[in-house]
Amino acid sequence: MKRTSRVLAILLALAMLLSVTAFAAWDVYGGNANHNSVVSGAPTNANPSVTSIDLSNGGSGWDGIDNVPVMETVNGTTYAYVLYDGYSSYGGQLAKINCSAATPYVVWRKQVSAAAGFQLSTPYLDTTNRAIYIGASNASVYNNVAISSPVALTAGTAGTVTIGGLSLLTAANRVSVPVYVGHTSVADRGTLTTEGTATIQLGGGTAVNLTLSTTQASSGTTYKIYEQATYDADGNVNGYDYYYYINHSVTASSLTDATLSISVTLNGTGSITSVSMFANKGAVTKVTGIDSTDASGVTLTSVVSSVNGQINTPITRYDNYIYFGTWSGNSAMQYYQVKVSDSSFTAKTMTGNAGFYWAGAANIENYIYFGGDAGNLYYRSISEFDTTGGVVALTDKARDAGNVRSTIMTDGTYLYFTSQGGYLWCYKPNTSSGRPVYQWHVKLSATSTSAPTLVKDSDGTTRIYTGYYSGFSAGGVEVTTYASGVKPTDSSVTTVASGFPVQCSILYSDGYIYFNTNASGGAGYCYNASTKASVWSTTADTYALGGMACDNGIIVFGNDYDHLYVVK
Repeated sequence: MKRTSRVLAILLALAMLLSVTAFAAWDVYGGNANHNSVVSGAPTNANPSVTSIDLSNGGSGWDGIDNVPVMETVNGTTYAYVLYDGYSSYGGQLAKINCSAATPYVVWRKQVSAAAGFQLSTPYLDTTNRAIYIGASNASVYNNVAISSPVALTAGTAGTVTIGGLSLLTAANRVSVPVYVGHTSVADRGTLTTEGTATIQLGGGTAVNLTLSTTQASSGTTYKIYEQATYDADGNVNGYDYYYYINHSVTASSLTDATLSISVTLNGTGSITSVSMFANKGAVTKVTGIDSTDASGVTLTSVVSSVNGQINTPITRYDNYIYFGTWSGNSAMQYYQVKVSDSSFTAKTMTGNAGFYWAGAANIENYIYFGGDAGNLYYRSISEFDTTGGVVALTDKARDAGNVRSTIMTDGTYLYFTSQGGYLWCYKPNTSSGRPVYQWHVKLSATSTSAPTLVKDSDGTTRIYTGYYSGFSAGGVEVTTYASGVKPTDSSVTTVASGFPVQCSILYSDGYIYFNTNASGGAGYCYNASTKASVWSTTADTYALGGMACDNGIIVFGNDYDHLYVVK
């Protein structure tokens, strides 16, 4: 009897452990610390299941899903986390998608920045501490503005949330308030009639008064009726939740000890589910509560509250630090090292830099490496980021090297990246100084921003896949092939697929390559890497810039219409 109890106790403990354990993850740009987009099990069937999820809050533009999602699989269910622009006045959004359901669906979405704008920075997913780090434009979030629990609303009675003691970065800020107003069955979809009023006031400034109407809301107003499907255990839609998604600019008369007050009155019952406030500043934000079943449990905490320029590079992490760079035209900008434990950071302006765009950092031994505009490759000491390191000019080897807008990929020994002059590069760090030493470069067919994807065959042959493009109508995917111990030349480069612009990195799985195209009819593609034959493609839609992520055999990617494609 005691033996049986012990076994049951062990099994119960194991079950509890597994209930919070992620078995797999695509947690950073390229899916791993080396940023080499090689996985196993991606769909190779000529007719895979393809679902398109519309994430937009209304409107359209160039700035939709412009980065690569991050993913994880927990207890057999695969989730994707997608940072995107909500258009109009609804700002940057982060959505969690259940990709394993028969019909993939949105678990929650959360506003993470102040106003509309490009969201080019791929997040970092911390699977151990259950958090996501995002670098968003117009995103400075105030740590103490979130409410701890929803505020219930009784029909005809004002419900008020008051948050005091705020220290503001700017007088003009944006407040986001999702107000839950009810649930309907599938049969009653669209019959919601709950209406009301709302008042927002910040720091003694002028109060903003809104009339919440189901018939007057549109993408251009300061609120919008938002419908979110609910699902049963089998992944079937069983009803709809409705919210007034209030998103309004408010101005304070004082930046110190300011008070934010939100008052909502409905003609039916409901609740104020959360409150967030943002300054118009670039920032890095930590998102926690990601295992919540709705957005009210998701919390935003400022890591770096205000940066110069746009955060356009992926967020990468090595040990206790995250890294990212900023960009603002052709200006000298900063690359950041941020300590995760206490959010202390070093912002380094490197000599001769012209900003950092898509140029994610990689690590070998004691140094961090990243590219920059104006054809530069940088290296910095992890322990002495501010004082130790330097720059290598690619123009010494190719005068037309162009900007390095490629994240660094490494095999642990060499650094690989592309540049907009149309080159694939290889450098090797000096073992004592960390300085990158030139090994080789080859000419590609056109400009490239693609982080290389390296595959080594059993006979030692190396194949490196890169995308290339010329405008929005031409380009493709090339492979650079060379034998062990032999440096490639321009003749080592051959075409695998062509006829469309490819700015993203190439995903490789079990002899197949996967990519999406940044064209007016952009789509996702799978090609047999050996035969160079097309295997499948998604429906032509619109510009798809950011690239694909893959976990547990499921691929996701997005485009400028805020359409997220789930392929499995």
